[in-house]
Amino acid sequence: MKKNLELLCCCLMSVISFGQTKKAQIAIIPEPVTVTENAGYFSLPQNILIEADAQPEMKQVIAFLKDRLSVLTGIPVIVKNSVPSATIKLILNKKADNVIGKEGYHLLVTSKNIVITSNEPAGLYYGVQTLIQLFPKEIESGIRVNSALPAGRNYQ
Repeated sequence: MKKNLELLCCCLMSVISFGQTKKAQIAIIPEPVTVTENAGYFSLPQNILIEADAQPEMKQVIAFLKDRLSVLTGIPVIVKNSVPSATIKLILNKKADNVIGKEGYHLLVTSKNIVITSNEPAGLYYGVQTLIQLFPKEIESGIRVNSALPAGRNYQ
């Protein structure tokens, strides 16, 4: 009986440890509700193009993202209203997505670009916060480093 109890405790500890390891890999605060993972990587290009509408309520989000990326990477960042090959797209939903509410967001990283969608500018801001956290910590050194992100991920 005692051996069975010890075996059960060991199994439970390994399950708990596995769960903690999985969460540590994400390392995003606040932790996304869901993360869908696929293969591939996205790397920042020589020039970063951000596509975002020039609405007054978007100015702070755009300025924050532009500042963080240019300071952290040393890569030039350009913001335009319509860029077919944008590196990062910030999109306010024209029709509200009830799943994410006012402050939620969808962050999709593909091998070609990054798309953040939200119902409100606050959601875009939180999506940008998540994006910044996804880059390797070395990006904050000010020296151009491999800034590859796993692609095919959708964060909510």
